[in-house]
Amino acid sequence: MNPSRASWPDRFSLAHSAILFAVAVGFGLLSEHVNIGLDNPRRWVPDLLVGVALTGFGSFAWRLQRGTGSLLFAAGVAWWLGDLSSPFLYIHRGLLLHAVATYPSWRTSRAGAGLLALGYAFACWYSLASTNLGTALFGIVVTGVALARLFRAGGRTPKLRMAMVYAATALFVGTVGAVVIRITASRDVLEPASLLYQVGLAAAAGMLSLGLRAPTSTSIANIVVDLGESRSGARDALARVLDDPLLEIGFRTDDGSYVDASGDHIDLPAEGSSRVATLVDQGTGRQAVIIHDRTLLADTTLLEAVSEVATLSASNAELNARARHQLTELTEARRRILTSEDQERRRLSNWLYDETEPGLASVEELLVFAVEALESYPGIVTPVGDALDQLRRARDDLHTITQGLHPWESSGDLRTAMLALAEHSPVPVTITIPDISIRDEVASAIYYVCSEGVANALKHAAALHIEVALMRDYDRVTLTVSDDGRGGADADGGSGLRGLVDRVAGLGGVLQVESPRGQGTLLTASFPVDGES
Repeated sequence: MNPSRASWPDRFSLAHSAILFAVAVGFGLLSEHVNIGLDNPRRWVPDLLVGVALTGFGSFAWRLQRGTGSLLFAAGVAWWLGDLSSPFLYIHRGLLLHAVATYPSWRTSRAGAGLLALGYAFACWYSLASTNLGTALFGIVVTGVALARLFRAGGRTPKLRMAMVYAATALFVGTVGAVVIRITASRDVLEPASLLYQVGLAAAAGMLSLGLRAPTSTSIANIVVDLGESRSGARDALARVLDDPLLEIGFRTDDGSYVDASGDHIDLPAEGSSRVATLVDQGTGRQAVIIHDRTLLADTTLLEAVSEVATLSASNAELNARARHQLTELTEARRRILTSEDQERRRLSNWLYDETEPGLASVEELLVFAVEALESYPGIVTPVGDALDQLRRARDDLHTITQGLHPWESSGDLRTAMLALAEHSPVPVTITIPDISIRDEVASAIYYVCSEGVANALKHAAALHIEVALMRDYDRVTLTVSDDGRGGADADGGSGLRGLVDRVAGLGGVLQVESPRGQGTLLTASFPVDGES
């Protein structure tokens, strides 16, 4: 699996960096020879080493991040230029301030550009920069800028920002410490003050450069384990390891665009941006994309490891999407079965009533006529009257059966059916139901939950009072059935509640049973109201 995008470090290889560094060191030796002379190593060697540290760390950083690398390398060259011409003596401060203020890049906002312009102007103002006040101000300003950027970051502090703070601290110690030595010590110890300043510059460059080091492939490989342990998935795991909170992993769709694991659209960065899009072949003809900081491109091995993780994430996302699709299909199938069941109940109820009731009504009319006509014949009218009574009981039973097949519709509406249920209860049942419109299949499920809850409270809980409430809350409708009985109900222990759990789940809802022993039972059924009538 190879990234399909060429990276700029390929054009600036280790050999190119080594050549530039060698040329810079040669220029440094020349400047030391012109300014100090090479006959006094105690003076020119420390000065040369500062420039070597700045340009060396700049060359190293250049292969990871052009912005920081260029600024550090330029600071080293400016350090040696200061040996040749006093107007350039403190230009390195402006470059180091720039490196800290924009780390790990070199771009900044409009307000930041104004601050950098002031920093460069201050560095060029020789009469101020050469004083103790100017040196101390430089250290204080750099530290203030670093701390401001640190606090603006918020949340977990990335290693890159900590490297910036450490570098600013080194500059602060080197500059302010040198000023303190110069003010408090005699002229005989000015050399330690200069040495402390030089060490501070070199240490700051080293921290900025080494802070750009990318994580090892081993740490990336450990993300494979995180995939099974982290709910946030590979994207957040990669972002943590790489200290790149803006990192994104996208997957190519059929129309050529890219989306993340949640299905949100991802825009690829423009050419020349600090962000880079690396395309990854998943090996199945499909592509993924990683949008990350340019520093990742410096390590080919690391990039390949990240690509492997992206491929695993793509496969994982595809499996999750397939599972979600199957779950959606299963839910829809269960909903269709429940809807079909309700329709069949309705059809059977109507068929029984339409096919049987008219005939029974006709027979009842004949029997009534016969009773009236044979009233003077007691031996005949008595059995005819008994037949009429049995027929009327049969009609009542038929009405009960047809109403039981679809009770809430037979009552006219859900509210009337639930109030009728309360009226026939031998214990008080308080019904609270607003006038809201609900889908038929949801209304049916609500009635069955209410009916089963009331029946269980009467049969098994020895309840003295039952409360039923239906409420609408944003995008859900919720039914609660509570009683003051003995409790101990178990949704898994009987077919009644188990069937209700399945019915409610088939409509995208949730049924919860809370029934601590001795404290009554609470049934809570919650349904989505999408598609309400």
